[in-house]
Amino acid sequence: MVSKLLSKRVLWIGSLAALALVALGMLLFLFFPAADAHPSESIIRSIDQKTAQVRIQALVDRNRFEDDSPATLQITIQNDSAQPLANLHLALSAPGFELNQSKLACDGMTGPGDDRQLSTHTNCRYKIDLAPAARSGTYGIALYASWNQSRTAQHASLLVGPISIDRPWGAARWTRAGRSLGNLFKDLTLPILLAVLGAVFATIQSDREAQRRADESQREIDRAAREKKLEEDRIEADRLRQEARIAAEKAAEEIRIAADQAKEEARRIAEAEEAERQEVRRLLLERVMALAEQHYLPFVGIARLILNEADKIATKRPDASAQKLFFQVLLLLRRMETFKLTKGGIFFSSRDGERAVGAAWYLLRIGMYAALGDAEVAEALKVVKPKWNYASYLAEFSKLDALWKNFEAWLAEPLMSSALTGSFWQILGTVDAFQAVMAFEADKALTKYWYNNEQGRVEFRQAAPTILYDPAAADPPFKKQIAELGTLLNNSFGRSVTILPIPSTTHPVSC
Repeated sequence: MVSKLLSKRVLWIGSLAALALVALGMLLFLFFPAADAHPSESIIRSIDQKTAQVRIQALVDRNRFEDDSPATLQITIQNDSAQPLANLHLALSAPGFELNQSKLACDGMTGPGDDRQLSTHTNCRYKIDLAPAARSGTYGIALYASWNQSRTAQHASLLVGPISIDRPWGAARWTRAGRSLGNLFKDLTLPILLAVLGAVFATIQSDREAQRRADESQREIDRAAREKKLEEDRIEADRLRQEARIAAEKAAEEIRIAADQAKEEARRIAEAEEAERQEVRRLLLERVMALAEQHYLPFVGIARLILNEADKIATKRPDASAQKLFFQVLLLLRRMETFKLTKGGIFFSSRDGERAVGAAWYLLRIGMYAALGDAEVAEALKVVKPKWNYASYLAEFSKLDALWKNFEAWLAEPLMSSALTGSFWQILGTVDAFQAVMAFEADKALTKYWYNNEQGRVEFRQAAPTILYDPAAADPPFKKQIAELGTLLNNSFGRSVTILPIPSTTHPVSC
């Protein structure tokens, strides 16, 4: 009975103490949310736009707002370049602050009205009042300046911060008050709660012990001990079996997870490699399509016109014209020279195509320059324009007289001529190979991605086999290119090739 009365008294005392502690905490929480003790400091941030030689500096006279009074934001634009700054504009983003950007003006600029400029090696300054709009928080101010310098638009951005707002009744002060209240509860409430709980547990334990002594006998104690021992043995056996099962399942799961991770990693790597390959293909496709449009297809068109005009002359058709043939040869030489100077080399999706066109290119260029004369070709190409039409060519024909005479003589040579310059008719097989392979390679990308992956064909204009002529007087590099072109046409493009030797009647010369 005495212990129960004592326990009730302890409970009442503890309850009163807890209520007093709560009341004290509420008073502190409601009426004494103090400001943070950290002092306010000014903030200076700057950025140098090195390419424009412009420096932007921002100065805020304090980095803490503990009341409603505004602070001053000074922004200085320093022009260290030799060019004035025109159309200078400033935009600010200042969350947590009230800001009026409608009348921003930079003191120090010169000029009338909207044409005001910031002169060279001078500066101007914006002065802006920052009034806090939020109650609390930490914010940053973003500045964006733009201007024109030598008719070139320039810009720069700068972040000023951090700036803290800690006004009365703000969330930060309530947080500090709550933290103080928590510390108070931690220091004072725990001992009282422990005392109350100790009294309660002591009463419960006393009652339980009395009931146990009254109800249990020694026999029940022995029986309970035996049953407890059996139960503990059973539980221990179950625990061991459970641990063994869990360990086995964990090991199997780890193996499965490792296998899944390995598969996923392999899949991810494969996808990344495929994505990289697709990106490279896309970039290369764009380049190949651009080259095909600007160079490859015009090459093919000119080469086919050369074959057509040569066929008209060979078959003595009424509309045959050596001048038209000469015009197409000039355009081919002009485009070959332009391509060499601007692009450097042939670029296809297959090496065999590049090698075949490269070999034909070498044979055509060396053969035509040798037949027409290096100096005469160089002078003529100064006159010839890539976008000439036939009328433009005829208007300038008088300037091409020297080259025309060489071409007439070259065209007049018989097919099996063993002259140093050879015969024009000996290069037609090379021209046909040049246009056929270039047309096929230039069209390969469209064949795959545009024409639903249909099979492309290498279209030769002359009847098979392609005949290549090997002058005995040619030098080794020329002979090597003839052999390589013949091998590539046969092996890579399914074209039968015949190489006819031309016997030499003079001393060997370099082609």
